[in-house]
This record gives sequence, structure tokens and C-alpha cells, in this order.
Amino acid sequence: MIRLKDNSAYVFITSLVAYLFVYGFEISHFTLSVDEEYMNNSLHTLSLGRWGHTLLHMYVLPEPWLPFFSITTGIIFLALSNIFICKYLKLDLVHSVIFSILLVGMPQAAFQLEFGNQADTYGISVFLTTVSILFFAEKSLKNSIIFVLANAFAISIYQSSIVTPITIFLLKEMFDYFRNEPEYKTSLGNSIKSLIRLLALLIASYIVYKIILILVMKAFGVSQSPYLADFIGWNLGVAHGIKFGFGSVIKYTSFIFAPYGMKHFSFVLPALLAILIIAFKRKRLEIFLCGFLALISVFAINIGIGSNLPPRTLIEAPMVFAGLITFVIFATQKRDVGIIFSVVILFFACLFSSKLFYSDYAAREADSYVAQEIVSRIHEKVDGFDETKTPVFFTGTFTPQNVWKIENSDAFGFSFFEGKRYRILNYLKVINLANFTQPPDDKVSELVAYSKSMSTWPSSGSVALTDGIVIVKLGSDNTENEDFKIDLRNR
Repeated sequence: MIRLKDNSAYVFITSLVAYLFVYGFEISHFTLSVDEEYMNNSLHTLSLGRWGHTLLHMYVLPEPWLPFFSITTGIIFLALSNIFICKYLKLDLVHSVIFSILLVGMPQAAFQLEFGNQADTYGISVFLTTVSILFFAEKSLKNSIIFVLANAFAISIYQSSIVTPITIFLLKEMFDYFRNEPEYKTSLGNSIKSLIRLLALLIASYIVYKIILILVMKAFGVSQSPYLADFIGWNLGVAHGIKFGFGSVIKYTSFIFAPYGMKHFSFVLPALLAILIIAFKRKRLEIFLCGFLALISVFAINIGIGSNLPPRTLIEAPMVFAGLITFVIFATQKRDVGIIFSVVILFFACLFSSKLFYSDYAAREADSYVAQEIVSRIHEKVDGFDETKTPVFFTGTFTPQNVWKIENSDAFGFSFFEGKRYRILNYLKVINLANFTQPPDDKVSELVAYSKSMSTWPSSGSVALTDGIVIVKLGSDNTENEDFKIDLRNR
């Protein structure tokens, strides 16, 4: 039976207020972002193996998303998750508050919450993994079954969450080795045994997840998408896998190369150095080993598939950031410094998050203007244009001016007109501007060939009618409208 202490209310309120502060702009200014242009994304997410997300959005949560509701629901579950992490780490009130503020202050969640269609389920996934670790701590068959089921469902929402229990476990062992008191006393042998048991239960969770996935896919008549398989970098050679898999550790812990908003994750390196010194003084190198492995666990999937995955996949990064720094504060008994440092970090998190989400907001403002101009131009060029009878074909890409776009910020600030033509059509539909139909697939090559002689947007010759189909040439480059998402294996 899980029992929460009185500290839980303080941790929850602190976390919730911190989350609202950091993500307040997006909550109050919902912005249509990449992947939010779909009105129904359920079967697509199922094809990605996320049957938990699909079932939740089909029968419990709104599909595809709701402004304010979706992101706020996710944030509430994230705030609740901090209660269970702090309880598992056995932190007192002050260090629980410091840990919670630092965790929110590492705004990696921005890269998840940008996708409103999964903001709510993402929070639920993190919540399930953090709750499950308390059941793991209390050994019994019943608790083991609950752990397996909770993590199977968490994985079915977002596969990266399979690593989270390992990360939290390693952080706890680090604290316990330092305490070295009778109630916390542990040994390397016991830690290894517990880790093996944890890995065995996670493997069982994955097996349950896969069995249910097969059954749900069969029930809905959906086949597995190659999307996730395309990320496997080891298929491109050992050198490639090492460079981009292990290289991701260097990228994300480097202030220079880390994505915008995650640059202060590099604080984990001086924290780890301080932990090494503490471990030597305590003559317990296991303290450093656990801290180091916790950091590496953030990149376990990157290393496992040999790719440099986007920041939204590193859901354990805030936990490790908060855990390592809180440990140093705990071990050095610098509570006042810790409180000040965590508050400063939180203010910078608000700065980073607000700039990221505003770059998306500015992009949508520019997209809206371009979209209205394109629709007006079509009606000017084609007499009696009827969108129900005349297909519209977009070719090439166009990047509206966005002075707020931030370099190295993943999908933030991108325009829908930089993506595939189906994204453009869906975007025009979801903003209630136009509901264009696409031409038949067998016409695509012919239309691309015809467009080569056309001028590009916004010139007057960028819109033309041929064979009953409207062509809009956005750019001369990339006529196949490849998606703006770069091959993430090579980033």
C-alpha cells in the first residue's frame, strides 16, 4: 500500500505553480504546432505502436486536442509525478521542493508539450512510471504485477518511458549510498540484484505491451508504421551508430551544441564532478557510479538504436538534472544556495520556454497571412473556382519570414509551408480557411513537370490551372515536398 506524507501537497503545489510559470504562454496562447493539423490522429499513433495513447484519445480524452485542456492535463500529471519521485528518493521537504523546481526548470517538456495532441497522454505516461517505482520498492507478487501493467501502459503511450524507472532507481541508490545509515544501508551486490529484478520486470512490461499492441492493431485493422524503424542508425554501419548514438551524450551535455532550451543541462557535468569528489571523500565510489549511470540512462535509447534522437525523447533528462544537482546540495548541506539556484534556473526556464512557444506563435501568424494570400490568389486566377470540384496541388516549399525563429530548436518556429503538401492542405482545413482536395497520385509527376516552367511564390505566375487542377508553386527547391523534419539519425 502506497502512503503519501504531508510533504506531498507542498511538492504538488510547488511543481504545479512552477509548471504554470514556465509554460504559461502556451497555456494562455494556444498555438497550432506541427502534427496538430490532424483532426483525428488516433490510427496514426496506433501505427506507431502507441496503443495506450490511441485508446485514451478514443474513449477518454478529446481527439485530437483541446486548447488549454490538453496541456494543462499533462502538466497536472507531471506535477503529481514529482510527488512519487521525491517519496521514492526519500527527500525531506526542503530538498523535495528544490528537486521539483529544478526538474521543472529543465524545460525539456516544452519539446513534448509543443505537440498538443500528446501533451495530456505524455503527462499520464510519466505519472504511471513514477507511481510504478514505489510498487517496485515494496517486493511482492501483487506489486510486481502492478508495476508490469503500469509500465506496459506507459510504454504504450510513449516508448521512451521504458527507461524512466531505471533512471529513478539509480538516483535513489546514489542517495542511499551517501546516507549509509541502517535504514538506507545498501551494497553493490544488493544494488545489482535490484537492478536485475527491475530490468526483468521492464522486459515483462515490454512483452505485455507488444502482445496488447498486436491485439489492438488487429482489432482496428492497422499495420505497423516503419517510422520508428527508420530511426535505427546502426543499420548505416557501426561507425555511424557510434558517432550519432554515443555522440548524442556529448551533444546534449555540451552548452554549445545542445538544443535551445536544454543548454543548461550541461550543469550535470560539474555536478557529476562534485559527486566524484564527494564519493572519494566518503570512500564510496558507488555514489559516483550510480550518478554516472543515471546520466547515461538518459541516452540509453539513442545509444541502443545508434541515432541522435530529438530532445522530446529525452524524458529522463529533467529527472537527472534535478537529481544530480539536488544530491550535491543535499551532500554539501547548502540548502539556502540550493533554493536560490533552483529559483534562478526556473526563471531562465520560463525565458527559454516562452521564446520557444512564441517562435511557434509568430510562425502561425506568418502562415495565416500566407494562407489567406494563396487562397485569394487562387480565386483571382481561376474564374468560378470551386474547391469541391477543382483539386489543388502544392509543390516546393516556402519559408515565411519569422524573426523569432530560434536556431537549433527542433520543430519550434517552422512553417507548415515548409512541409509536405498534405500538411499544407490539413493546415488550411483546420484553420477553417479552405478544404482543398488533392489530385490523383498518377497525376503528380505530370504536375511536377508542368510546374518547372512556373515562377515561385509570391510572384503572379506561381498559381496556374492545368487540366482542371490548380498548381501552387511555393518554391523551386524540393519539388517533391519532402517533410521539413530532417533525418534525425544524422543530426
